[in-house]
Formats: sequence, structure tokens, C-alpha cells
Amino acid sequence: MSVLDQPLLIANVNYHVGHWVAIYVAEEQGFFKEEGLTRYEYERAGLLPGPWEREGLGLAIKEHGVDIATAVDTESAITQRVQGADLYIVGGWRYTPFLKWYGSKHITHISKLRGGKIGVRESSADGGGLVEFFIEEALKQAGVNPETEVERVQDPVFGYRNNPAHIEMLRSGRVNAITSSPPFSDQLEKEGYPVILDPNKVFPRRPGKVTVAPRRTLEERGEELKAYFRAIIRTFWFMRDVKNFEYLHDLEARLRKLTHNEDE
Repeated sequence: MSVLDQPLLIANVNYHVGHWVAIYVAEEQGFFKEEGLTRYEYERAGLLPGPWEREGLGLAIKEHGVDIATAVDTESAITQRVQGADLYIVGGWRYTPFLKWYGSKHITHISKLRGGKIGVRESSADGGGLVEFFIEEALKQAGVNPETEVERVQDPVFGYRNNPAHIEMLRSGRVNAITSSPPFSDQLEKEGYPVILDPNKVFPRRPGKVTVAPRRTLEERGEELKAYFRAIIRTFWFMRDVKNFEYLHDLEARLRKLTHNEDE
């Protein structure tokens, strides 16, 4: 049997639940079906550990027979392609987050975090994403060493900012800086907590993660690839609409029950 007779295999490169959400939205809202993608399978568990992505992404895609790989680090995709891996960047998820970094009321500039504590899901060295990367780079530009002059407080509540506990960590002083997004960030601003970093201003319109595919997907399954992206584009705008917050909050809670990773 040819692989063309099998359903399109879509696989998440990393294990983070947050990167599953778009696929499940497209499925539950009927976007895949409406756009003509009816035969597909989704592997959500993660193809390989984050720190190995730059070295092993292409091989993992080949060995698993993946047709579309999602949530790929841009740098990893470029590095692998330069090294000759059979993969191509075919799309990206625009990084236009609602989130911003907020500081304690006395932290009016990011440089004042020296000696303070920041709330993160994980450090960038441990596979953290753009959220962690931004604050670490911003600290460096402000003359603060993120490795030695700031304490990272790692907790799952900082992962996707949908748990009110994350703003309580800032209010209580357990940390001096957190990321937050509506509706919780609206409350922080009303209470006078300052914005110390806005990723949209620092790094506008950059793709947060990219989607990659091997050559055979482009050459032999192009129509399915187009259908996938039509559905995902609809999903992007659905997820940007604040009126869908409650649905997305519920969906993420349901998905977290499927993971066996204690940090997620």
C-alpha cells in the first residue's frame, strides 16, 4: 500500500498542550471538514525533546512518516534545512500575542528586575518558547544577566495565562514579573501594575512557530496541504476573537487531562 493511500499525518514537534489547541479547534469547529481535509491523523505527544530539535528534526519526521509537522522552532527548521534535511517551511503562526510582561508596582523598567524574581513556565535552555526568550533577551539588553542576576520561579500557572493564580503570584510578591493576557491583564492594568515588555512592539509580525513538510508532501499531497492551511487560517482568526475565550479556556482544560506530563 502506498503512503498516499494513508491519512495525512500531522504531528506536533513538541509536547506542549498549548500547541495542540489550534488543531482541536479546527477539528471541533468543523474547519478541516469544511475545507476538504477529511482523511488525517494527528500525533500530539511530540516527536522529540526540544533541545534536540536542531539536530534531529529531519530524521524524526522521516522515521515517523510525518506529512505536516507543527510548532517547529524557526531556527531549528532553518538549521536542519542548511544541513540538507528533507524539510521545507510551508507556513508560520504569526506571533501577535495578547500577552505582555507586567512588573511589580515598583518595577517601572525591566532593568529594575536585577535581584528580582520572574515567573516562567520553563527557561529557554530547557526548551522554553518565545515568551521566555523575549524576557531573557530583554534583560540582557537592559544590562541584566538573566542567568545570575534574576531568579526564575518555574510554575505551570505561568504557561498559558488562563489560571487566575498567575496574577496572584504577582500581587502577593512571590514574583516581580509575569506574563498576562486578557481578561486578567486588564485587571492588572486597572490596579496599576506597569507593562515592562510588550513583545508586539519589540518583535512585530515575526512567526512564532513554523510548519514544515517534506518534499513528498508538497509534490504529492499539495491539495491536502492547502486544505490544512485554509482551515488553520480560519482557526487563527477564531482564536484571536475574544468572544471565544470561554470556549478556548474549556478546550485547553479538556486537553490538559490528556497529557501525562506533570508540568503541563
